Amino acid sequence: MVNPKNSIALLLLVGMVSGLNAGTMKSDAVYAKMCSLCHGKQGQGNPNVPDAPALNSQSKEDLVIKLSDIKGKNFDNAHAKMENNQKIIEMRGMKYNVHEMAEYIHKNFNKEK
Repeated sequence: MVNPKNSIALLLLVGMVSGLNAGTMKSDAVYAKMCSLCHGKQGQGNPNVPDAPALNSQSKEDLVIKLSDIKGKNFDNAHAKMENNQKIIEMRGMKYNVHEMAEYIHKNFNKEK
C-alpha cells in the first residue's frame, strides 16, 4: 500500500523541480514556441503579420539592441506590438538571455552568413 505522506512529498518535489526548470528555457525553445509564428521559422518574417519584421537580415548587434529594448519594456512604435508578447513570455516563466537569443537568431537564420 502506498503511504499518502510519501505521495504528497513526491508531488511537492516534482513541482519544485519543474518550477526550477521553468525559467531556464534555451533560446531555440523560446524562439520556436513564442517567436516563430510571427517572425517565421527561419526568421524570414511572415507576410500575414506585417508588423513582425524578418530577423534573418539583421546584425547580431541590432538584434541585441532590439531585444534589450523589448525585454526592458522600452517600447517605441516599432516594438509596441511586442509588449503583449513579452508579457506572455514572462507569465509562462520563459526567461531568456538577450545576447544568447541574438546569437541564436543570427547564427541560425542570418542569410548573409
